[in-house]
Amino acid sequence: RVLAASSSLAAEEAALTGEAEAVLKTEAAVPAASTDSSGAGVAAEGALELQSMSNMLFSGTTVVAGAASAVVVATGEATAVGQVGAMVQGAGAAKGSSPAEASLRALGQALSQAALV
Repeated sequence: RVLAASSSLAAEEAALTGEAEAVLKTEAAVPAASTDSSGAGVAAEGALELQSMSNMLFSGTTVVAGAASAVVVATGEATAVGQVGAMVQGAGAAKGSSPAEASLRALGQALSQAALV
């Protein structure tokens, strides 16, 4: 969470949000009705709204202008990047194996059979 920032603090968040433009960041708190205990923005269902978090910097993104002091409010799977990773893993588990995994499994079986001959 941003504690103090220059007026020109901007971060490139394309890796998380897909936005091509850098996003301006500020130390101003997100309105209380839409924050969680860390001061981060949350949707009504509790899901993070990354675009509304003007007071947060995220792992995997790059500060492209300005300077700031910040404090870490989450690590590992509790971060925005960690949540995306968990969603991707969950989607993969729900579908079964990926095409690449299926191809590698078939190749392994073929090699094992060839080694036995």
